[in-house]
Amino acid sequence: WYPTVTTMADGKLMVSGGSHLDVRVNSYEVYDLTTQAWQTDAVSGNAWFPGPLGTASYSFSFYPRLHSLADGRLFLSGPKIYAGRLDHPAAPGVWDMTSTSSSDRHDGSSFLYPLGFGSPDATVILGGSNIATGHTTAHQTVEWCLPQSPSASWTPGPSLAKPRVHLNTVVLPDATVLAIGGNAMVAGQMTYWRDAEWLDSSLTWKSMPDGASDRDYHSTAVLLPGRPSTRINFSCVTVGTEAQPEMVIFGVGALLSQTATR
Repeated sequence: WYPTVTTMADGKLMVSGGSHLDVRVNSYEVYDLTTQAWQTDAVSGNAWFPGPLGTASYSFSFYPRLHSLADGRLFLSGPKIYAGRLDHPAAPGVWDMTSTSSSDRHDGSSFLYPLGFGSPDATVILGGSNIATGHTTAHQTVEWCLPQSPSASWTPGPSLAKPRVHLNTVVLPDATVLAIGGNAMVAGQMTYWRDAEWLDSSLTWKSMPDGASDRDYHSTAVLLPGRPSTRINFSCVTVGTEAQPEMVIFGVGALLSQTATR
């Protein structure tokens, strides 16, 4: 229930975290697409490998935020405050824990920023909420780190225009970023967002117009192929408990002024 699948540098698939029978799973498994088989730990004989160890707070939790770095390692950036690196081929299940972020970011977002801040592996975390208090503490804040640096310490980034939980973020081909939808508790009332925010090249979030429907829990966002003369075509599809069946297309030329629905 709620694991994350990450493509590793060698093309294998890492399945991490989630829960089983309401118990959080603090382990990961690796699937080899070439052999069509799950990898076995040569030391323990298990078909799984340990997650971050130390205290219960280090556990993966739901939807671990894992990124495949340029040097072949994996970086865990959340959703809890703890972060760490893993070199699975060299040391399976051995985690190098790094600096903590300012807060849990339950149901927030994380992305690998291309060539950001002078590094090919800048990692950005944004939105989300404190796991202990739930969505009453939705964050507007943004933090970033360089996961290949020794401490991978977190630095505040440009805050979102709104607090957002259950948002989606998409890195566009020109290295700008779109943050879409989500929700937040506002004046004691759960409010569902239909809009998006665009992080432009000046690292400033700019508000986009509202779409036709809420983009909330279990929504998703994907890039569509665009023509060379355009920057991007963008789609956001919602499924789940607040299901909205239509697809919203953000056209490139209309990115800053309007949206179209289909």
